[in-house]
Amino acid sequence: MTNWLQPSAPSGLTRRTVLTGAASLIAAGGAPARAAAPFQIAMILWRGETDVEKGFRDYLQAHNIDANITVLNVDRSMARLPAAIAKAKAMRPDLVYTWGTGPSLGVIGQYDKVSAADNITDIPVLFTMVTSPTGSRIIAQPGKSGRNVTGVSHIAPLEAQIRAMRDYRQVSRLAVLYNPTESNSVLVIKRLQTLLPPENIELIAEAVPLDDSGQPRADTLPALVAKVAQREPQFLYIGPDSFIGDNRDVITGEGINHGLPTFTGTELEIRTSRAMVGLVTNYYALGKFAGYKAEQILVDKIPVGDIPIETLRHFTYMVKISVAQTLGLYPPIGLLDYAEIVQ
Repeated sequence: MTNWLQPSAPSGLTRRTVLTGAASLIAAGGAPARAAAPFQIAMILWRGETDVEKGFRDYLQAHNIDANITVLNVDRSMARLPAAIAKAKAMRPDLVYTWGTGPSLGVIGQYDKVSAADNITDIPVLFTMVTSPTGSRIIAQPGKSGRNVTGVSHIAPLEAQIRAMRDYRQVSRLAVLYNPTESNSVLVIKRLQTLLPPENIELIAEAVPLDDSGQPRADTLPALVAKVAQREPQFLYIGPDSFIGDNRDVITGEGINHGLPTFTGTELEIRTSRAMVGLVTNYYALGKFAGYKAEQILVDKIPVGDIPIETLRHFTYMVKISVAQTLGLYPPIGLLDYAEIVQ
């Protein structure tokens, strides 16, 4: 049985997502909060509330942590982020919660390029949905930040994702479309350029063209999918790219039109679109894990820089069986022992 875990995790998988030890305690409930409330939380979001925030709110409620949450939604526009940061600074909340690599970097800054004028330096910050905290330079090395930030990441290691692809079918070519203006997407491409050659896998990477204002052009996506499909890759990979994720219906649908299955590292492309398979983190569980870290900050009064930056240690192998049937690419029988099957 394939073990979809980080190296330090205990072995074993069930048919559904198994949460990390801390997150298991989360699901089981816990002791009531030990401090007076309400706490004030400023929530800086990229595209409004998701299941991550639902899990976060539910954790606080289940643990009797009374909090007033002010949502500052930048609505997919980094141009709106400075105003959201200024408003959060003026609020002086007990905690600033951020979603996504771009907003989180804007709020906290790179560890060696922090500006008190532009970043939040004197309020605890808790990030979610950051692909690579080290690659994006939020922290210098894995573990504790030693500064006013901690958080939870959501992407399974790329090495594990490559193994997951090969457990489904043989892979000699992998196609990726990416937004060259998103730092996390560029980091993934660079990492794949390192990981794939030793595995004898050819990378077919296509950057989405930009318009005159420097924004990626969604109208080019059908042609890009057709272009990479001509090279006959075994999978079209969707990584942690907000633009690609926002256009997931076009990309996965065009992939199906060309007989090209999509493998994803994030949950939405399977649950709400037509990606065929992925190794993913459950958004709701991730939000509850973030809630646990918020409890450590707000209730336990642990210095935020002493709280490790982590991801859930178990991931879900997910298959959308309707897409597999459409493409005639049924999962190997062994996968059914631990995969979550989605219609």
